[in-house]
Amino acid sequence: MEKQNIDSESLSLFTESIVCYKAGAYRASLLTSFMGFLSVIRWKILNSSKPDNIHEGEWERIVSNLRNDDRWDTETLECIKRTDARKVIFSISDDLRRQVFYWKDRRNDSAHSKRNKIDYAHVETLWLFISSNMGKFAVNGNMDSILLKIKRHYDIAYNSKGKPTDQLINEIMHSIEESEIETFCGRLHQLFLEEDRHYCDDFMILVSSDDESTFLHFWNDLIHINETWERSVFNYMKTNEYLFDGFINVYPHKVGLLYSDSEFIRNLWYERIPSYINCYSVLSELFRHNLIEKSEHREVFQRVINPKYDNITEEDIRFFVQFGFSVVFEKSVFTERLIDDFGWGNANYRLVITYIKEKGLNELMVSTLNSVFDKYKYFPNTAQVNLHSFFNENQEYKDKYIEICSELGVTPTDLLISN
Repeated sequence: MEKQNIDSESLSLFTESIVCYKAGAYRASLLTSFMGFLSVIRWKILNSSKPDNIHEGEWERIVSNLRNDDRWDTETLECIKRTDARKVIFSISDDLRRQVFYWKDRRNDSAHSKRNKIDYAHVETLWLFISSNMGKFAVNGNMDSILLKIKRHYDIAYNSKGKPTDQLINEIMHSIEESEIETFCGRLHQLFLEEDRHYCDDFMILVSSDDESTFLHFWNDLIHINETWERSVFNYMKTNEYLFDGFINVYPHKVGLLYSDSEFIRNLWYERIPSYINCYSVLSELFRHNLIEKSEHREVFQRVINPKYDNITEEDIRFFVQFGFSVVFEKSVFTERLIDDFGWGNANYRLVITYIKEKGLNELMVSTLNSVFDKYKYFPNTAQVNLHSFFNENQEYKDKYIEICSELGVTPTDLLISN
């Protein structure tokens, strides 16, 4: 009940059925449970657009009966019963239809005190039937209608940017059959591409502005519908590298959903994460969910030590240290002198500064920096300018730099510590 986010009237019926069950009133519990089930089906129909195969006049009659307190349950059952392609409302199997009417008969047993015994086992079995099959009752042909509504929702000529998607999500949840979720995802992605072919690149803006009123936020809404949607939507995303990378950059914590796919995880950190704007945030989540084998820890850091973006934080470094980050970082940057590489040094000076602020200076780091930024050599100039500013704005680090140079017996380079 909590996961389905059903309408209040149906929720009231199911709540009453639980109260009756606890009291041992199993006939009443089964009756209210079945009525709750029918109430949800009615709600789905009333909140859906007319299927293409239903005549307008017929649809108006159905809707009118569903809103009539004396007719709604009978009309709902009639809607479920329809099998003629020209009249069908739910594309479900004949077996499922038969099961619905089996439970209708058990409801009648309960309502009319017939001789068939109704016990707790019947109620629990009905609950299993409802929880297993409710998602299969999707109004026929409703996917096209929903996609048009989504397109209109994001059209600023009709709706302001950032308008809540709650109503759309509720309709999707009650209209798209579980077996159709990945098909729906494919059509949704195509729709978003037609509206903005760069929509998965929006993470570059989102990360800096915290603006989540984009198509990517809609994907996050879908994942939160329930566990079935979470699994199906994420499985679809995994088949589309462009979509997956854009989504995970904005929602790094969702990477935990990969817990059962070790090959995908390795490919992710080996090939794709180094180019992520949120490289270290995604990597943190992989470690927090224990998704990286201990034997691979150093290899992981060797792959991401050359990121496209250097937005690592001191908190990230403190977290990564326990997995061997410092050993790999200092070896690559200072022992193997990656800092002396023009491309890397100029692009990643913030990474170096953040590391210094968190870990402090040591002989290896000072010796390498002093050698690299010698005034008689070519050096990464952007890195030099920013390191110079860092030392002059942080006197304690500047003093420590000079102190270690003295211990090493070298003259501190003016290019880093001059006033």
